[in-house]
Amino acid sequence: MAQRVMSSLLSWLFPTWVQQPAKIPTDTVVKLSAIENSWLMRSMNTNWSLRFNEVLDTVRLQQALEKLITIGPNWRKLGGRFRLDENGHLELHIPAEFTSSRPPVQFTSEEHNMSINQNVLNEILPSNWERPCIIDVPERFDDILAGPNAPVCFKDWIYTDRPVLAVHVINFQDATFITLTYSHSLIDGVGKLEIMLNWCKVLAGRMEDVTPMAAFDDDPFRTIVESSNKHSAEAYLHEGKRLMGWQKYYWLLRMIGYLFRFRNRRQRNLVIPSSTVMKIREEAERTHSDDYLSDNQLITAWLVRMACSPLLNTNRPIGISSAVDLRGFQLGGIQPKTVYLQNLLTFTWTNIDANFLFHQPLGVVASQMRSSLKEQLSIEQVEAGARLTYNAMARRGTIDLYTDKNSFVVTVSSLAKAKYWEVLDFGPAVIGGGEKGQRSAKPAWQSSTARSGIKRPNMIVLQGKDLMGNWFAQMMLSDHIWNTISIELGKW
Repeated sequence: MAQRVMSSLLSWLFPTWVQQPAKIPTDTVVKLSAIENSWLMRSMNTNWSLRFNEVLDTVRLQQALEKLITIGPNWRKLGGRFRLDENGHLELHIPAEFTSSRPPVQFTSEEHNMSINQNVLNEILPSNWERPCIIDVPERFDDILAGPNAPVCFKDWIYTDRPVLAVHVINFQDATFITLTYSHSLIDGVGKLEIMLNWCKVLAGRMEDVTPMAAFDDDPFRTIVESSNKHSAEAYLHEGKRLMGWQKYYWLLRMIGYLFRFRNRRQRNLVIPSSTVMKIREEAERTHSDDYLSDNQLITAWLVRMACSPLLNTNRPIGISSAVDLRGFQLGGIQPKTVYLQNLLTFTWTNIDANFLFHQPLGVVASQMRSSLKEQLSIEQVEAGARLTYNAMARRGTIDLYTDKNSFVVTVSSLAKAKYWEVLDFGPAVIGGGEKGQRSAKPAWQSSTARSGIKRPNMIVLQGKDLMGNWFAQMMLSDHIWNTISIELGKW
């Protein structure tokens, strides 16, 4: 039933008179997993942009990335093409040989004979680092950063022979921007980091250090679920809160009403200077000194409070869904020191109410959120959550909700542990960096923005902190919440 509904939806989205490119008999065909095939993942197409305050050699960048994709038999997966089979299931068609007509990556570039200070892209970073600020990166700069030929929606992959990864490089006299455009049906946040890390290794000539890619048919997520089904698995902590039947439809109707009432939703970037982080910590420690809370935990609670600002004078339930990377757990099927180009995510749930969120001290709120998360991060609970996530995505194409039918749901993803600013170094590509490329080229800024697809409401993505201790986040919120946040930031 679910497959027929999906096929009907795809037929409506992609009319029959638009044909996929002819199959190439020599291509390796890989059937993607239920997670990658889900409509939720297909609907999320993303730009990941990074700024470097050095000038990088475009030719070196392209050569190194193309070399990475041709290393060994399995990195070729990154040069595949999305296709739908006769049943509407998503596949990856990987060329036997990459050529100029069928390249491993869509790589484009542009050169500007000017300083970044003379270009509008310089505005992605604040001019004043003393106070937190909002920057409209997606609306103002997204198309510029992605380049004129970047894919916009999923059909731009399905109905062309375009590689699954597009890269656009913009060079100025004193700065470089690199943007990756991809579908969530290809990779998650850790997967994109692995691409960049190994790209840097090839740039540095460290071919022997390139992390091996998992086999094409390796699906550790499915292995985890099948293993869980074979033994008496522990029940998920919040399984009894799963919205089903009329309660699920009640929540959905209420959400539709909210989205209709507040139609103007925007993803905007938030820059939180290190001085503001210190003030947030001071506020939390004045009222909560029982145990140590990380900056990540405090900022997350602070952002959730602002995202839920319409509930200030209510006692409405709040459900906070947080993404968890499965790679960090000793689960069957996931091999260490192996790159997985797929989504290996499950979700935890924290259920509180607005009265607690707004009227308890920030440190108490952060501590409660951490405690709720911690009890869901045992091996048994992660396995239980993974099983439910996989089954829901396979059957309905989206995840279930484990909260109250009246809940205001907020989605949180923290990428702070990825340490993008620390671990990425494109120094070997710096123009004038010396014979051995001794200069370092670490990101001065980075941001992920929704290229197209679903604008998930009440979404928070905490990107982490730069080398100066400044934190960066993106949030997808309605305009009236952004107005409230703007006023709140003025107090800091």
